[in-house]
Parts: sequence; structure tokens; C-alpha cells
Amino acid sequence: MRKILISLFVYAYFFFLISLSAFSQNDSLIFYPVNNPVIQQYDLRQITAAKDGKLWLSTGNGLLSYDGNDVHVFLPKENDSTSLSGHSISRTFLDDKGNLFVVAIADEQINYFNTTTGKATRFKIKISREDSSGYLFPYPYWCICTANNNTILAGRSNMGFIRTRSQSSPRTNEPAFYF
Repeated sequence: MRKILISLFVYAYFFFLISLSAFSQNDSLIFYPVNNPVIQQYDLRQITAAKDGKLWLSTGNGLLSYDGNDVHVFLPKENDSTSLSGHSISRTFLDDKGNLFVVAIADEQINYFNTTTGKATRFKIKISREDSSGYLFPYPYWCICTANNNTILAGRSNMGFIRTRSQSSPRTNEPAFYF
């Protein structure tokens, strides 16, 4: 009798284990390469997904937008103050309007990039040299957010954060930010 109970227990346990594997879900993700010859030429540092599905790619040589088909490259242009301030982009942060805060590494500046027009507003940020020496390359700013629609907070590695308030420009009625 004891052998029969042990045999039944072993068979029940065996069928229990089989049922677990038969009804379990396969949770593994399969990644497929994006075979875009333009994107493959760049070293990607960060990907930001917009609400419209467009991807914004931070690279060592500009800001890229990718909609699944077309790639557009945004670089600084000489004598054009509405272009990005630098070519080496560490991070981008999306705001609630769908525009980007773009961090350029070389000058440690933040650009406010209008994703519709492709134009940037360059912020004038003054940080003393000794304060800037401690940031971790290539990320002078770890996070950027807006608060109450008129304050920007930018977090720095081991240095706290900087903040600013916006003022409406009388000419364009759009916010202008001052640090």
C-alpha cells in the first residue's frame, strides 16, 4: 500500500510539473535590429519616444528624429542661433508640449527644441568652473523637468540642481527661460 501511495504521489507531482510548463507563458522578448543605414552610422546615447511615435535619438554627432521610415539630422549651423548649440548630444527630455530639452555636452548647455519647427532656443547657463568640474561625462545634466509650466529644474550629478523661471516674450508670446 505504501508503494502505491508513493507511486501515486510521484506521478501526481510529475503531472503537476508538466502542467506548469504546458500552461506557462513565454515571457522572453525578441529584439530585431533596425536596419536603417543612416542610423547605423551613429553612436546612440539615448532614445526618447514622443507621443506621436517618433523617436528622438541623442548621438555624438547631432540629434536624429526617426519615424520608422525617415531619418532627419539636426546639427548646429554656423551663424544660426536657432540651431542646436553643439553637435555632441548626451540626453533629451520631453516636455508636456511634445518639445525637447536637448543637452549639448561640449558647452554644457540646454537647448529647448521645437519638434514641429526644428528650431532651438539656446539657454544662457552660467555655472562656475569649480561647480562644473564634478559632472560625469557625457552627462552634464541627469534629468530635466518643468514645474508649474514656468519653472525648469535641471539635475546635476553630485551637484544638486539648477532652476529657472520663464517669462513670456512680448514679441512672440512664447515662454523665454532665463537661468
